[in-house]
Amino acid sequence: MAGRSAAYPIFLDLRNRRCVVVGGGSVAGRKVLGLLAAGARVTVIAPAVSEPLEGLAAEGRVHLVRRDFHRRDVEGAALAFAATDSSMVNDEVVQAGNECGIPVNRADRADQGDFTVPSTLRRGGFQVAVSTAGASPAYARMIRRHLEEILGPEHGCVVDYLDRLRTRVMSRFPESPARRKAVWDLLVNWETVDLVRRERWDELDRKVRACLS
Repeated sequence: MAGRSAAYPIFLDLRNRRCVVVGGGSVAGRKVLGLLAAGARVTVIAPAVSEPLEGLAAEGRVHLVRRDFHRRDVEGAALAFAATDSSMVNDEVVQAGNECGIPVNRADRADQGDFTVPSTLRRGGFQVAVSTAGASPAYARMIRRHLEEILGPEHGCVVDYLDRLRTRVMSRFPESPARRKAVWDLLVNWETVDLVRRERWDELDRKVRACLS
């Protein structure tokens, strides 16, 4: 049976980039929280918003524009989100994004937007995104919850540790990509994950020194 075409997976760096969310309800609220977690500068456009969004605006975490959507609102944005309960308004957001060359996520009709938002497991810098290309967000959430039971907080610690180690490996073998790859092949394994999970930092340090010797 023919299915949807596969979406192209990508992680965007949205730090300090302007993103526009059109809508003030619970769906818009979820979009806003995901954007804030990514470090985006979020503008919310809606005549009225939910209490949680009011709170975020009061804290200065989002810029709230209390009026109906205007097409120029998406100009200069990195991403736009059509998250109202009006199909007509969502149509306008998508059309405005298309005219400005800005990707738009449409909450009520994923197939009419440019991208979908995956169900994401976050462990610090470690992230796993699950997508069904908009076909079944509920199924994506189910899989993500299953992964949460399997992939604990130690994975975020592993990513942080390996990130700090990158400079040390690079300075040890600055002219040898093959040697650096060999080091990572020896270090990036389930034994390392287990040492981090059990906080056996001395053992891990000995392992690193041996790999760099």
